[in-house]
Amino acid sequence: MRFGIFVVVAVLASTLAATFLLTDPGYVAINFRGYLIEMSVPALAAAVVLLLVAIWAIRWIIEAPRRLGEAAGRYRAGRAGQKLTRGMIEVAEGNFARGEKLLARAAATSDAPLFNYLQAARAAHLQGKDARRDEWLKLAYEESPEAANAVLLTQAELQLDRGQYEQALATLRRIEENSRDHGYALALLGRLYYRLGDWQSLAQLLPRLDKHARIKPETLDLWTIRVHREHLGQAVDGDAAVAEWARVPKRLQKNLELLDAYYSALIRTGCNEKPKKTSQPPSRRSGAGRWYACSGWSRGPTRANNCSAPRAGWPTTAKTRTCCWPPHVCVCAPSSGARREATSKACLRSGRHPRPSTNTAGS
Repeated sequence: MRFGIFVVVAVLASTLAATFLLTDPGYVAINFRGYLIEMSVPALAAAVVLLLVAIWAIRWIIEAPRRLGEAAGRYRAGRAGQKLTRGMIEVAEGNFARGEKLLARAAATSDAPLFNYLQAARAAHLQGKDARRDEWLKLAYEESPEAANAVLLTQAELQLDRGQYEQALATLRRIEENSRDHGYALALLGRLYYRLGDWQSLAQLLPRLDKHARIKPETLDLWTIRVHREHLGQAVDGDAAVAEWARVPKRLQKNLELLDAYYSALIRTGCNEKPKKTSQPPSRRSGAGRWYACSGWSRGPTRANNCSAPRAGWPTTAKTRTCCWPPHVCVCAPSSGARREATSKACLRSGRHPRPSTNTAGS
């Protein structure tokens, strides 16, 4: 539509111009340093138009290689994008070998082959080809040295998945040299220490994980509980157990597993009276009120009113009427509510006596 209007206007303008110019074409004389150039006005206008066309043609010829290169680049980028998409689809469908080939071909013509190399490395990893995986990661690093952390994180993640813990540890330490408090690297390092059972290293890492790493609070609490459980299990005396308990975060001091490990450590080291001097008995709301170690703890005005009557076959202490099963591990049952079995995890794991029946009289 616009082109048609332009043509009509151009024809009308040319007709009017021809009508006036043919009646009186005019006269133009150019005198320059002794040279005299004479022509009519239409001839001068035609000369100007030809000059402008020549300038435009020369400029187009000069820019033609660049324009052709840009067009070829756009074509290659489009083809590379198509191959990348097809490669990702093949990998997602489980055709890892074909997906890897398509991703590698796309990388050769892509303007940013880093992503292609990383995805090709994952495809090789899924095929169990670790050597080829590392080769793709090496190409990715050589292509984009500024993306070293991204390449190393991918490598560490794949090594962890393969169970190559020593190589993963070396890779994560290289990341620490570049970015000490990288959140995802710290999370991978924590996962690695947890799998290796390196509780001392994990304990040193926990403060940094809490501050910088982007991991779920439940996972962080799980790792923290495991670290303190292992340290309590390795306590050589009661003072070491008490010192370790003091390092347990307050929000976790009501955790049953930690309480069990703490009391077990005290009993193992012969320091049963330590809890009475160092902390308060567990709260009933925490779920731990059904059991605690032999330290004289009780609820209510008197000990006797809070401890359930001895069951058949259970040794008892004359002072507190606390039910002990096995000996030296004493448990108290809450006085309120329906009957509850007064059993601690420490008792259940000790194996010194069989578990008493719940329908014994006096419970």
